[in-house]
Amino acid sequence: MKPGCFLQKTFSVLMMSLLVSSMAAAQLRKDSVRNVAEPNRLSADQQDAFELLKTLARNLKSEPDRLTAATLQAQTADVLWQFDIAFAREVFRWSFEAASQPAPDGLGESARAAYLARQASSIRQVLTCIGTHDRSQAEALLKSLQEEKGLTSTSARHDNVHSELLVQIALELAATNPEQALQLGLHSLSGTQIPPDFGRLLFTLSNVNKNFGDRLFRGALMTLRRNDFAYDNALISLVNYLFSSNGSPNPDANVADAQLLANYIVDGAWRQARAAGGSSLPEASAMFYSLVQVRGLPIVSRYAPERFPELQGQMHEMASGLTAAQMQRTTLLQTTQQQQTTIAGRNSYDIDEQIERAAKEKDPDVRDSLLNSVAHTLMREDSERGLKVAAMIEATEVRREAENDIYLALVQKLMRAGSYDEARKITRKFDRPELQAKVLIELTNKALSNRDTSLATELLSEASDVTSKAQATPDKAILLLNIAQQFGRFDTIRGFEILGDALKLINQLKPEEAPVRSVVAKPRPLRIKTYTVLNGNEFSTSDRATLESINFSQLGTFVAQDYTQIRLLGNKLEQPLWRTKFLTAVASAMLLTSQTRPASRLTSSN
Repeated sequence: MKPGCFLQKTFSVLMMSLLVSSMAAAQLRKDSVRNVAEPNRLSADQQDAFELLKTLARNLKSEPDRLTAATLQAQTADVLWQFDIAFAREVFRWSFEAASQPAPDGLGESARAAYLARQASSIRQVLTCIGTHDRSQAEALLKSLQEEKGLTSTSARHDNVHSELLVQIALELAATNPEQALQLGLHSLSGTQIPPDFGRLLFTLSNVNKNFGDRLFRGALMTLRRNDFAYDNALISLVNYLFSSNGSPNPDANVADAQLLANYIVDGAWRQARAAGGSSLPEASAMFYSLVQVRGLPIVSRYAPERFPELQGQMHEMASGLTAAQMQRTTLLQTTQQQQTTIAGRNSYDIDEQIERAAKEKDPDVRDSLLNSVAHTLMREDSERGLKVAAMIEATEVRREAENDIYLALVQKLMRAGSYDEARKITRKFDRPELQAKVLIELTNKALSNRDTSLATELLSEASDVTSKAQATPDKAILLLNIAQQFGRFDTIRGFEILGDALKLINQLKPEEAPVRSVVAKPRPLRIKTYTVLNGNEFSTSDRATLESINFSQLGTFVAQDYTQIRLLGNKLEQPLWRTKFLTAVASAMLLTSQTRPASRLTSSN
């Protein structure tokens, strides 16, 4: 299907979705304007913020980083709409033009993929902001998108931008408008690849409406067939949608869907075996082999038994083409799967047996991966035993990651029980100062909710001390901004002090470069990433902030206290784009305060 045809068919669904997703936000804005305080004129500070935002929006037109500029312009127009519709509409147009420009020439494959992912996110944010205020403008801009040759000349760009855009919007709509989310999800399957976040949409939509989830499941299976059974990571999500990790069907699994999946697995095995052509197996086919060997065999045996001999024959043919590394990966996955099943059954003897088997593994990387898997499975139900297993891991990095994950799960349990002092003690066991500071800030929130400023000061001072030991990274900058924000709630002088430190650090940060992997470096057989919720916020000990993560969302407290001082503080940022981001956050916070709002629209010239 041509990208232009795709856009025409999905156009009405996308625009309706944008409209529906923004109705609540638009109503809130109207209510806010109706209830503004007297007098109905801008204050002197708000007038300054208004003019500042307009200047910043114009200056962003020449910003080399088009995607960041587009997002900032959309955010600016979103605020300005309540004061100058004509100018805000023009800024929205600039933002969309910046976001929809073709990717720069000369990018490598990985850099181009990263750019397209950023672009999809930028376009989604821009269109969502526009749809909040002006459906007709959003419609006109989206139509212009399909007319640009740069966006319709390659299927790769179509798949990565348009399909990902639809999935992201569908995720936002799933809870409030599942039917529209389903339509967007189905249309996202029209390309040659299934978007990376499709699995999230499948499970999110199923939780709201199981019938809709089943329809999306079948749509994805049809797409995989249409794409000649080429291996896609979405297949893992489809298997997990119907079956638990131990191979048993989920309680609400549809038998007919399980049969469809079983037949797909057999047909896909024929395709992957042919791809080998009597030689070594391509990596994608090897991934398919591993998935079927670990998860697919019992599915076919149960739901398509008459075809099981076919599958065994194709699996034998694929196995003959596996490299040693590919075979090791499959063996590791099988062993890990057995461990998870055993631990899920809480059979203590079998867990001991699995630990003993892992300890006898000769390959140190495989041994560490097996122990890591056991430690993570035990981390929430038996943290003490999980730490003992983690201590057996030889690789320092792997061992520390496992221990940090277990400590974070323990902090979660203690905070839920109200044992804040004990949680604070556990925090000191993290091996990274950034993790210690993050948890201390969450404990500060608890202290301030109880109006205990004395404890809050103590916690934030400790967080500041440990943060000073961290390297100059975006993580450290965000921590300083968060600490400043918390101090700003009850100690303005200390808050401004630490905010200044954060800006000094940001001036030291260098542009991020993609990590270069050594050609002789051996990849880790199995990586595990877990999330733990503290105070409603998700944390992962392996997450690292990026420069884009710094958005100065912490400035609202300072703006309300001293707009002039915080505005002048932005001059300390040396890079123009950083200064623009900072001032955009300051001016937006000033205009969105409840001090005053205009009763009638302002007018301006561009």
